[in-house]
Amino acid sequence: MVAFELPAPARVVIDVFDTQGRWVKRLADESFTAGRHASTWRGDDEGGHPLGSGVYFIRMRAGAFQAARRTVRVR
Repeated sequence: MVAFELPAPARVVIDVFDTQGRWVKRLADESFTAGRHASTWRGDDEGGHPLGSGVYFIRMRAGAFQAARRTVRVR
């Protein structure tokens, strides 16, 4: 679960990358209202195939704001 809060309405893009920097999946690419929101990643790639255990990075972009966080997937 990727939870985030927006102070104002914004277009949000949330992507998942592996440790090699390869893009794995896009979780969101849409406009959100101000307030709290959440997006769910089920540990799969863009084709719906389950990924192996390991470290992944989730990057969120909203307007000029950008942040990345590390997550660990355990199967």
